[in-house]
This record gives sequence, C-alpha cells and structure tokens, in this order.
Amino acid sequence: MTGSPWDGADLSGQVIREVDLSGADLRGAMLANTTIDGYIVGLRVNGVEVV
Repeated sequence: MTGSPWDGADLSGQVIREVDLSGADLRGAMLANTTIDGYIVGLRVNGVEVV
C-alpha cells in the first residue's frame, strides 16, 4: 500500500497494530479519543512540533 491514497477512508473504531507511518501526511483528519503508542520522532500537530 506504499504511496496509496486513502481519500475519504473511514477507519473509525479500528485497531491498527505494527504499522510504519513514516512520512505519512494526514490532512483533514479527525482524531478524537485516540491513543498513539510507539516510537515517535518529528511529530507535528497543526503545524506545532510535539516533543
């Protein structure tokens, strides 16, 4: 699925494990009540770097 666009995909309620989202660009994404756990470096949320 490398380079495949997911325009309009509804992943609500999904559990996604062991994925590589390096270089992913989420635009217009809705994240509510979301848990992100893993090795995270260089994360930006709404243009602000999260450290």
